[in-house]
Amino acid sequence: MKIAVINTGGTISCVGNPLGPMTASDFASACETIMNPILLQKFPGLRIDYITDLVFPESKSGTLDSTNLQPTDWCLLGAYILNHYADYDGWVVLHGTDSMDFTGTALPFLLSCFDARGVATAALSKPIVITGSQVPMFYQDPTTKALSLNYNTDAFQNFCGAVASAQTGIPEVCVYFDSNLFRGSRVLKTNASEFDAFSSPNYPALGQYGVAFTLHADNVQPPPVSFAVSLDNTTARSAAIAQLADIQACINAFPVMQFNAFPGWYNTSNSTAILANLITACVGQGIKALILESYGEGNFPSGNPDTPSAGAIYKALDQANEAGVVILDCTQVIRGVVNDSAYAAGAWLPAVGALSPADMTPTAAFAKVMVLLAAAKHNGWSLADVKQLTQLDLLGEMMSVSRLDSRSNAALLAGQSISALDGSATLSNDPARGPILTTSTGAVLWTALSSPPPDEMPGRLVMQDDGNLVFYGRYNGALWATNTGDARGASSLLILGGSTSDESLYLQVYDYSANTATITLYQQANADIEKGRPMKSSSTPRRFKFSGIAAPEDTRHRITFAALGGPAPDEHQIAPTTVNVTITSPPPTRVIGVPQYAKTVRGTSNSYNPAGDCDGSFMSSRFQPNNNCYAYGCNIATNTFPQPGRASGNLLTLDTLDGATVAAYATKDGLIEVGKDMASLFAFASSRKGTQGALDGHFVALMISPPGDANWPGDYHWARCDDNVEFRSWSQKDGNDQVTNFDFAGNPIRDPAKANWQVNQGPIQPDKTAPDYNPNDLIVEYAFYCYMFVPNTGVNIL
Repeated sequence: MKIAVINTGGTISCVGNPLGPMTASDFASACETIMNPILLQKFPGLRIDYITDLVFPESKSGTLDSTNLQPTDWCLLGAYILNHYADYDGWVVLHGTDSMDFTGTALPFLLSCFDARGVATAALSKPIVITGSQVPMFYQDPTTKALSLNYNTDAFQNFCGAVASAQTGIPEVCVYFDSNLFRGSRVLKTNASEFDAFSSPNYPALGQYGVAFTLHADNVQPPPVSFAVSLDNTTARSAAIAQLADIQACINAFPVMQFNAFPGWYNTSNSTAILANLITACVGQGIKALILESYGEGNFPSGNPDTPSAGAIYKALDQANEAGVVILDCTQVIRGVVNDSAYAAGAWLPAVGALSPADMTPTAAFAKVMVLLAAAKHNGWSLADVKQLTQLDLLGEMMSVSRLDSRSNAALLAGQSISALDGSATLSNDPARGPILTTSTGAVLWTALSSPPPDEMPGRLVMQDDGNLVFYGRYNGALWATNTGDARGASSLLILGGSTSDESLYLQVYDYSANTATITLYQQANADIEKGRPMKSSSTPRRFKFSGIAAPEDTRHRITFAALGGPAPDEHQIAPTTVNVTITSPPPTRVIGVPQYAKTVRGTSNSYNPAGDCDGSFMSSRFQPNNNCYAYGCNIATNTFPQPGRASGNLLTLDTLDGATVAAYATKDGLIEVGKDMASLFAFASSRKGTQGALDGHFVALMISPPGDANWPGDYHWARCDDNVEFRSWSQKDGNDQVTNFDFAGNPIRDPAKANWQVNQGPIQPDKTAPDYNPNDLIVEYAFYCYMFVPNTGVNIL
């Protein structure tokens, strides 16, 4: 086990009278001499590296009292961890106590990436434990300058506990203080003069250190849903590093301010108020988000008790919202949940755009919204996306109000509910009726059970980790289910999204391990449920790119036509060869010329070997554009951009682009259709192996994307099996670009029928002045059609 210790500064690494900071190097030397022998008593195999090359430039010592830490220092800390992530099993960050609770939220958000839905695309997989102390770790003799352990210091136990916590594998940023391990985004500094400086008012501790160290597994965040999104994956980590670099470059342009409610003067007759003046001044200074620290459950003075909309404070916040300032209605009360609709004194806040952060602390809200705003441009998020993400539980920083997660808050017990973010609809587990979706006025939109059996009620609604949403009755029998389960696991969310206010409400099960919606239980007319953003169309076709079929503007692979029996003119000056083929279907009979850019190369191995397959034809810049997904699936580099059926005289056109036709044409090329499920594949493999004990070929999977509007005329796609034993490793050639064993969402392809084949095909034309330029995303999805078998001999494609 290898742990890194980063000393940012603070009381824990101060010495002298008056206290002054030690350099990171001096503190490291002292720890190696005094602390390491003690730590090795408990952890004899532990290796501790004290980091001395991370410097905070504001201070001559290179360390900072946390009073002086600023957002760019969070970025320095996060970047160091990401750039050395693979070197260590865990991290301890020594930090001053004054702003430790801010860093406890900022750091996990700086180390993570999300899509606009709030699904992690890069996730922490190792512990990062922040600690400090109220009393310095070391005492320095005033005469000899020798260092020793300080009398009655809490630093010793905090450091030991943090080192122990960093070896647990907990995939979180934590704060360890006074024998308690807390989630970093949940802590507040609540005591300035005692050792129990921090508490976690709205979330239980992750662990305690008494005589022994005890972890509470149910309170800990789950690990990354797959290796594809783990920071252990170099691709995911590179994405996080790139995002953090962009955040660091712009984070100072997104200042956030915490704004306390207090009994200030206001005048209803001329609509003025001291709070309104201060809010206006803040916005004038370029504040991008206001964290209101309201009274009680979220009540804030409006400036006019009888008519809030006429109040000066109401108007000031409304103007801030119109100016694009994000407003969060937190509470200055240490513990509890914001419910701004409980009192008239807070019910007006949503009208000025104030968002509800549930039980998130003001410090967590401050750091979270700042990082999200700074990351928006990098991720292509709109302000609406940022506002939605701010209200979603992304890393355990707040209670989840609109979702169930199969790996954390998975169940609704009788009487419990989730709600749309704006409160316009609620999914409740009614004790007598079971799951029921209603509007804020009580109108029923959807129910799971039309006639619930009274003797089985109440029940519980469970979002299972196999992807199945199930309602269990009193005696543990399943009374209703979505039947979307996958025995191999399908970590999923039950999402109540959108709003009834614009008819965009939807209730959906979303498999975030595969990034696909598995079932939509309810949707209104404007619900955006499939793509995250609406699929927009234009009245005229625009350029598009294919993986299987040559696009119309792709002159390089355009076939040539000639009369039967006559020569096939070569319109492709670059192609050294044109292969003539007689096409009989569809009629009329004619000869076409297929441009060929190099000789055909047949592969000899079924393993995943992109650089070696067919002499590298699928990867080299010279040949890869001419060998598409069908060539890769068959493991034959024809260098003709082959199409199913063309070698046998069948021309695939957009008018005949459907699964049955593509599969039938592939059969004419020598492939064998197997079936539509894994059971059929295994049965075929068993039969095909026979007494030989080995397959004489490999499997492929066919996916079809049917025609849409003028923007999408349709396409097919192939994936190839690289494992002839368990059939759990597949790969694909993704357009002209690359060979990969990941699907379009970056997940390893274990079963093409379960993989994510949704892809953003646009905008394709980069030239904004071009007549076919269209700025809209064109998001399409390929649906699995069937498995086929490619024998080692007898297959001919062109």
